[in-house]
Amino acid sequence: PMNGILGFTNLLKEPEHSGKDQKKFIEIIEKSGDRMLSTINDIIDISKIESGQIKVKISDINLNKEMDELLEFFLPEAKKKNLQLAITNRLPDQQITVNSDKEKINSILTNFIKNAIKYTPRGSIEFGCTINKKGNDNELEFYVKDTGIGIPKERQNAVFNRFEQADIEDRHVYEGSGLGLAISKAYVNM
Repeated sequence: PMNGILGFTNLLKEPEHSGKDQKKFIEIIEKSGDRMLSTINDIIDISKIESGQIKVKISDINLNKEMDELLEFFLPEAKKKNLQLAITNRLPDQQITVNSDKEKINSILTNFIKNAIKYTPRGSIEFGCTINKKGNDNELEFYVKDTGIGIPKERQNAVFNRFEQADIEDRHVYEGSGLGLAISKAYVNM
């Protein structure tokens, strides 16, 4: 992102560029600034996790409401790419409230949905939550399913490492720091 900011700032100094070009350069600088801020925030988050500064805050959460808010938040971005985005499984009304860390669940699902949108050139993305019986206990299972490029089997564990993406051979270039899934994994472990 910093290369984009510095490079296009230098281009803005050159007088031969039209107003249309300058507007495009400013948009690229702004987008690069947003990417830089996101990367810095991810680095701060991973540092706080590793130093034990992030604590779990348990509260009552209406999971269906949380998923509805995520759908509403990501729908414009999905529509921009002509992608269908839907919640395909909700919890029954008598089981929608759970005790967990609302911010961490939101962060985990946000990271997965953002990745689904980023790595899905066409088609659809669906997400939801189910309750699975594990012995005498119930276990929540969240999922995000898409028609995107997928992750090669041999890279499925690596995508949870810091600064790694599934496609390390650079056949495709995708923006991102490679920290979102590492943060999600840490939150799940918490």
